[in-house]
Amino acid sequence: MSSTDKYVQAAREGVAWLHQQQNPDGSLGDPAHVGMYCYKSAYALGVTGHVVEANRLLSWLKEEMLDTDGALRDGAGTGMATYRITWLAQGAHRLGRFDVSVPLVPWLLDRQAECGGFRSNVEADHVETICTWGAMAPVYAGHLHAGAATAEFMESMIDQQPHPAKFYLSMTLPGQLRTGEGAGFLDMTAPGQGYYHFGIPMLLLARLYGATGEDAHLSTALKLFELTEQCAEDAYAHTSAGKSMTAAAVLYSLTGEERMRDRAVQQADFLLSIQQADRSWTVAGNQDVGVRIDATAEFAIFLTETAAALAAAGVR
Repeated sequence: MSSTDKYVQAAREGVAWLHQQQNPDGSLGDPAHVGMYCYKSAYALGVTGHVVEANRLLSWLKEEMLDTDGALRDGAGTGMATYRITWLAQGAHRLGRFDVSVPLVPWLLDRQAECGGFRSNVEADHVETICTWGAMAPVYAGHLHAGAATAEFMESMIDQQPHPAKFYLSMTLPGQLRTGEGAGFLDMTAPGQGYYHFGIPMLLLARLYGATGEDAHLSTALKLFELTEQCAEDAYAHTSAGKSMTAAAVLYSLTGEERMRDRAVQQADFLLSIQQADRSWTVAGNQDVGVRIDATAEFAIFLTETAAALAAAGVR
């Protein structure tokens, strides 16, 4: 079996486990907490061919969890609402569920700050790298200007970094890097970091380059890839590196640079090595069903999209 086939098979097996957690009304797991952990699952179900199950989940979410303006009801996940909503919007948009995705896009655009980054919620007084994911759903819907502004935000964030072994992760709304007390950073000398802080914008910029052909977007994505290369040895062998994996695969399809292919394959093989006996995934051994639903959905998505990007570049 080819490597790309192995990745797709593992993803489908994971989503088969995910489907087993689906309730008759379309929700997943415990309906009282579903808004906190199933926002990726419609995407995962759809991208692996479970379109009926994905649409049942989307209909449940639309009825039970979303207000007409796109906000999550009952404060579910408000601390990271932008991150959750953009996942949901992407999954719905890919399935043609525009009744769900279209109202979510202006909600996301309202969270874009003047510097081009995205606030995690409407009250946030700063922007973080993780919420650059907020630009992905608008890009899917054709709002390329939103993606371009986020690309400029990331270029500025890279340029403002003061320390070669630390990468600070947030900026003020006008665009000043936050480095004072309490400002989060990724320690590039230590293992076990949140590598998605590089992977999210790297994937966004690679996709944006594919949409626009703007060399600046590819250039910034490549800078982020080089930063991952400066990190600890587990930068592509860790549960936080799924987005980096897919980004590296997309960059390989765009550039043909073999380091990027090798990094994508390294992370994909790592994910296969930690898939559980029931074919779900978890993080740090946490067997809570919500954690497993969240992790399984995300890894299934990124394994499938990594296989697709590698196949596009001729990898078998």
